[in-house]
Formats: sequence, C-alpha cells, structure tokens
Amino acid sequence: MHIAGKAAWLLVLLSSVVGARVVHRTDEPFGLDAVKDLKMAIVVYRHGDRTAMGTYSTDPHSVSIWPEGLGQLTSRGVEQHYSLGQFLRKRFALLLKDVSLSQIYVQSSGLARTLRSAAANSAGFFPPAVDRSGRWRSNDSLSDIWQPIPIFSRIGWRDALFRIGPCPLFDILDKFPQSLVDELGWTEQQHFFHNVTGIPAADFPMAFFRFNDILFCQSQHGFPMPTWATPEVLLDLQRLAAASLRLSIGGRRSDPQQRLRRRIHGGPMLKQIMETLALRANGTTGSGDVRIQVYSAHEVNIAALLATLELYDFENDNHGLVGSPNYAACLIFELFQNNTVRISLKNNKPEESRDAQAIVMKHPQCATFCPIDQLLSLTGKYFMTDDEWLSTCNKPPLN
Repeated sequence: MHIAGKAAWLLVLLSSVVGARVVHRTDEPFGLDAVKDLKMAIVVYRHGDRTAMGTYSTDPHSVSIWPEGLGQLTSRGVEQHYSLGQFLRKRFALLLKDVSLSQIYVQSSGLARTLRSAAANSAGFFPPAVDRSGRWRSNDSLSDIWQPIPIFSRIGWRDALFRIGPCPLFDILDKFPQSLVDELGWTEQQHFFHNVTGIPAADFPMAFFRFNDILFCQSQHGFPMPTWATPEVLLDLQRLAAASLRLSIGGRRSDPQQRLRRRIHGGPMLKQIMETLALRANGTTGSGDVRIQVYSAHEVNIAALLATLELYDFENDNHGLVGSPNYAACLIFELFQNNTVRISLKNNKPEESRDAQAIVMKHPQCATFCPIDQLLSLTGKYFMTDDEWLSTCNKPPLN
C-alpha cells in the first residue's frame, strides 16, 4: 500500500511533528540583553523525554523495554530540563538579581514525569549561591551543587489547570464520526494502520496521535521499527498525528465545537496566566514578590494555550506550528514595566543545540508588545474557572 499517495495533501498542510514552526513570528530570537524592565515572567514548559505511554496488540516490543515504566521521564529528559533551567536562569538574570525562594513559584501537574521535570529544571534554574541567606547547608558538598525548591501540585481528579483530571467530555469530543475521516481523505490510512496494529477502527483519528507517540518513543531510544514501518509510512503517520491533535484542540474552523474544545483544553490555565499578569500589572497581586511563575505541563497544555492565543495556525501551513510541542518546549509570557506582554516559544528539535533561542510571537490582533488589557480582551472568551471545567466535563455537548 502506498500511503503517501492518499495523504499527499498533508505534505502541503503539515510538516513533521518534530519539525514544528511558529505562527505570526517576528523572526527575532531574543538574547539576554533583550530582557530589561520586566515586572514578571510566566513560563509553561512540557516535560522532558519520556518512555512510551502504552503499547499495541502487534507491538514487537513488550512493556519490559521500559525499565522506568510507561510514561516516565528518562535520564535524557532530566538532562533536557536541567539545561532548560540554566537557559531560563540566564534569560531572567536581570529580573532575579537578588533572588530568593519567595520570587519563584513552581506548579506541576501531579504526574511523575512533570514533577521530576520541574525538579530537574529548578536545579538548573536555581543554583546555590555562597552568599544567599537562608541557604540550606549540608555536612558534605551536596548543598554546594543543589538546593531544594518547593514544587506545588494538585489532586489529579480535580486538576482542571493541567486538564489531567477525568473528563468524560474529552472522550465524547474525541469520538469523531467516520464521515469526518472519509471527508479528510484518511480512510485508506485508517484501514492500513488498523490492519497492522490491531487498534480498533473506531479509535481513529485520535489513534493516529497515540500510536505515533509509541513509535516515536521507541525510535528515539534505538528500538527497531516493525518491518512495515518504512520512512515513508512513518512520515505519513507523523502528519496524521499532527492533524489529529489539531482537530482535538479546536483546529478545524468548521467544527461547531471549536470554541468548546479550546476552552476545555486550555481555558483554566489561560485564565490563571492572564489574570496573574493583569494583577501584577496593576500592582495588586496577592502572590507577594513572585517574579517568575512556572508550570510544568504537557504538550497538550502548550498546544491548547497557543490555540487560545491564535498562535497555533491550523489552516495556513506557511505560518503554523504543527504537531506536538517537542520535549522541554517552553512558552514564555513576559510582562514589562509599561504593562505590555511579549510571548515567545522555545521549541527545540532533538538535533538542535540546547542553547537555541526562543522565537518571539504575537497575537494576530495585537502588537509584539501587547498591552495586557488588550490581551485580556482578546483571550477572555476562552477563560474557564476550575468549577466550570469540572461541571462542563460531565455534560455532553449540545450537538
């Protein structure tokens, strides 16, 4: 079977998951000297490299290939986040000249891979300083290379912020009708991957996303691919996975549930970020002297935030970020003294230097340095409280 023939349109619409790009970019990589006059920064990063989330019935590899267990951070992921922490420390050196624990707040989803990523990132971000008051000291040299940083998380079943709590509505929204698969021209690919994997046909198109993740994790760690998984087939699968994610979080403009998808995936976190920036801008924040707020999150969190910010262009491949944000991808919101906000994305490909700079992005209806009041107005339609999220998750959509 020649899958590429049926999926040729994807060559134009999408690029590979790993080769993601950004929309409305200014092509301005920022450097250390660019960050002056900051009031606050908020950082949302994806966890680092992890093991596969599952397996499939015809998988030539068993779960035992992952001694850490399924969905767990690897040593490579630890290194990625320690390096990202060092990058962020340099980035915000001027904001944290007299750094103390009260100036940084780290919040993670309640899963091991994000908690460990946050710990590794904090170790790189918050190195010990000889003259720091309140510094923990050990009898050996451990305190000279590491300081413990508090990391906050939530009870999983109530976690609307990171959207990892149970949400029956997710299952309903992700059950796309077969007519849509046919309309998008994915029927042949659906049949092919159903036959070679044993994954139920009813699980597509979202099965493209989940199955691609399994093969990607295996390939990244040197495990041989199935004989049918030629480079051409894998490339098609990557593109189908990217398109499936875009459908899930509200990327199809003709989808009557587009706004609901964006709200349910990104609304609670977007609301918290925007309101925190607005409070800081007005000088009425209740968070004390917090200057850096960090979220250790998942790829869907970053993708959903980009969608609600109109920075994840689903229809125009000339400008769009496509596919999953890469491991240790980092979305940065910077609030300046003049109460404008700049948004940047650091989305390193595996083959790129860890020192690769982030790219400045801008909302299509606002300037690169967007006034916080205007940004609130543009994004408020997607806001969702935790209680509203929990309630909505248990309600079926109207149509």
